[in-house]
Amino acid sequence: MISVQWLRGIAVMMVVVYHVLLKAQLLGLTTTSFSIGAAGVDLFFIISGFIMVYITFGKSYSISYFLKKRFLRIVPLYWILSFVAAVVFILQPSLVNAHNGETTIIGSFTLFPVSGKVMLLAVAWTLQYEFLFYFIFSAFLPFLNKRYLLASLTIIALTLIGITDHGSYIISFFSNPIILEFIYGMAAFFILRSIKLNSLACILLGVLTFYTFHSFNIGLEQRHIGYGVPMLFIFLGIASIKNDDGIVKLKPLKALAYIGDASYSIYLTHIFSISITVLLLRKANLQSASLLFIALSIILSLLAGLMSYELVEKRLRIRVKSKRINQTIG
Repeated sequence: MISVQWLRGIAVMMVVVYHVLLKAQLLGLTTTSFSIGAAGVDLFFIISGFIMVYITFGKSYSISYFLKKRFLRIVPLYWILSFVAAVVFILQPSLVNAHNGETTIIGSFTLFPVSGKVMLLAVAWTLQYEFLFYFIFSAFLPFLNKRYLLASLTIIALTLIGITDHGSYIISFFSNPIILEFIYGMAAFFILRSIKLNSLACILLGVLTFYTFHSFNIGLEQRHIGYGVPMLFIFLGIASIKNDDGIVKLKPLKALAYIGDASYSIYLTHIFSISITVLLLRKANLQSASLLFIALSIILSLLAGLMSYELVEKRLRIRVKSKRINQTIG
């Protein structure tokens, strides 16, 4: 679905702009923020929930096959970039997570949360929740007719456990209500399958709910509501645009779809690009040029991400596919 690629493109650009402006604030270059850009993560989780149902609906999947595919899709590129970050961290620790706290190398490669520490790639916390969802989702794949209901009930039960004051960092981390957004995505599949939606009305409803929740200060603290619900409406609005509609032929949307294709690479590499921008402007004695920093950071984030997609991610995919084909033939 090309509309899902648009959504991925929108999600990653929201996150990039959010982090660029956040870095600019930390450097004292601007007081402008783009806090709503953090909702790009929530949109990614909704997309993930939708896609998992989309690719498995009506199909028989083994748990091992599903997890292997998810592992090969996510982990190789992540490990490569984490290795690069580890080298930088060992040589120049101040260049990695300078504003985020103490870094864990082992936790970075295992994707296991460590209390009080952040990973080499700060954005990789989302991958921890992705794999939690994958493990829960895969556990119920053998139950063809009830797999999505059982996975949803398990996620809801996990979030209810988190309400209790248990004092465990691991339980608190993995029972975060943000995981409910995967259910939003799964539900979106069935909504789109059974109801004809008005795209514009859904998008406007999403914008309106964003504004309403923001007015009541419902945001990051209750992001599954303040960000997740508006993003669900926006997802439904954009995903309901059919591939045969004339709008898909517009060049800006073709470009957005390409950004969506490369969204994973852009997401993982944009923190590098922002740091490189800081170094470049310092060397050029332009570190106080706020607009230049913002513009250059966004441009470099896109370029680096697209290069990673073309030169690394796509080749990894081809290699994995060819290996799987050879194993099948053998």
